[in-house]
Amino acid sequence: MLRREFLKGMGTGICTLVLGSPAFAAETEEPKPKETVPKIPIYLTIDDGPTQDMDNILKILGTEHKVTFFLVGKLLENPWQYARARTALELGHQLANHSYSHPFFSNIPLAKSREQILKTEEILQRLYQETNRPFVKLFRFPYGDNGYFGSKDGKYHGSYQQRKELAGLLTELGYTSYLWDAVDGSHRNLKPNSVVLTHDRISGLGTYVADYFIRSGKYELKALPITD
Repeated sequence: MLRREFLKGMGTGICTLVLGSPAFAAETEEPKPKETVPKIPIYLTIDDGPTQDMDNILKILGTEHKVTFFLVGKLLENPWQYARARTALELGHQLANHSYSHPFFSNIPLAKSREQILKTEEILQRLYQETNRPFVKLFRFPYGDNGYFGSKDGKYHGSYQQRKELAGLLTELGYTSYLWDAVDGSHRNLKPNSVVLTHDRISGLGTYVADYFIRSGKYELKALPITD
């Protein structure tokens, strides 16, 4: 046998021995991708703004998470707060109606209730037009007072008739009304599509709550859906 044929045969054998060995196969096998746990979608809603803390909230949310801000019309008449709300819209968040002066709706007549909603709607419409986004009609009653309201003193204010009239007013004006399933970060292990309430306050509460949900790594924050 010629020397080069002998070496050729030896090379083939060595390659077969090494490459075909279980040890080599284990070393070259591609690592399996880690299983990713899907995030739980929740709707984070932030009431009573805008205040200066909205800047911090927006920074914490970044570009991945979107929320709904229920805003007070009277505050939006301040140019600085108006600019903050506009920035939130430009970043893809949602602005919604939280009345003009944040009253208990069970304490005011229906005509005043209409005025509270429409005055804030006018400002919000302007914001949506300036940012070239379609206006959304979402409303939340201050204190959750939709006309028949149980307060902390254990008493009820308003009446079932007033609640019915306010519900009819919202329908007439084309609004979808939202309450909430959980408040701030007090509820853990939230169910998918839970509506969580927190507040835009100078104390930083809204920033803290948003940061909690994001840092947990378990949740995807979304703006509220629009229903007919």
